[in-house]
Amino acid sequence: IITCDAAYNSSLPAGTLLDTLEEGYDYEYSVLLQIKEGYRLAEDFIVSIDGTRYVTWYNSQTGVIYVSLQAQAKSNNAQYIDSLDLVDVVKDAVVGKVPTFGAKSTTDHVSLFGERWWYYYIDQNTGDYYYFATATDPSLVYDDEDPFNTFEANRHYFYEIVVVTDAGYRLNFESGSDYAQKYNITINGEAVDLEVYNEILEDGSARYYICVAEDVVPIEEQVEESPVYDEEPVATVVSYDNTYEENTYVEPTATLLIEKTNEDTDNKLEVKKDTKNKEATKEEKDKSNVGLIVFLIILIAIAIAIPITVYKKKQ
Repeated sequence: IITCDAAYNSSLPAGTLLDTLEEGYDYEYSVLLQIKEGYRLAEDFIVSIDGTRYVTWYNSQTGVIYVSLQAQAKSNNAQYIDSLDLVDVVKDAVVGKVPTFGAKSTTDHVSLFGERWWYYYIDQNTGDYYYFATATDPSLVYDDEDPFNTFEANRHYFYEIVVVTDAGYRLNFESGSDYAQKYNITINGEAVDLEVYNEILEDGSARYYICVAEDVVPIEEQVEESPVYDEEPVATVVSYDNTYEENTYVEPTATLLIEKTNEDTDNKLEVKKDTKNKEATKEEKDKSNVGLIVFLIILIAIAIAIPITVYKKKQ
């Protein structure tokens, strides 16, 4: 039960009981402190409760310090989930490309409702604001927003993820001093402190709007250029086998004359195929064998002819 202890700057009379709080609504709890007579606060004073700083206002004339705590009512019937884990989140924006959607929730009882990118610009002549958005769910493109397809250069974009819990489940949070709840959220494995707004739905579920990135300026697409050579690259072969060297396959099928890199152009490296050398050696051996046979035949003929000649002379 929260009571209004004093009517200072309040529309409620003193002693009014606030015994009914509605889930999902923000309630402000404030404390007024009075400086004792003869004391003054330093210019850089702070007010903290349990180590947490809170929003304060100080009236130097009256000596009153106003401490404010923004809190959201929790449900006694809901089950609270301590952390939310999101994966496959792409926060990059590239000029001329469509946004990349595909984020997922890996937390039980929490599913992804949608993703959206949006931006606005101000008409410098009229001062009017114009809003543009693209989203995975049509309901996330609001009535005052026009659709866009691709990122444009020099614009500032905002990226939001919307998740929804199962009925009866809520994301747990801690009330902060800056009018925002603190949720335990990780994106792609990294803990983040993000601005979150929630909405309690009629079916008992809750929807959470998470501002993942803001003021994102698209970058130009990076195109890899092919390397430019002043001269044709020259391979260097140091083996007579089938060899991979410097990503160049050299097949020993013929006699190759390949210039060595960074050496005198007259310096040549001759690579001969082993099989060709073997064929040449075999051919030379065959020629030698034929000559030997002819030579033996001649010797035999001479050996036969000499005895016959001698025999005739004796007769």
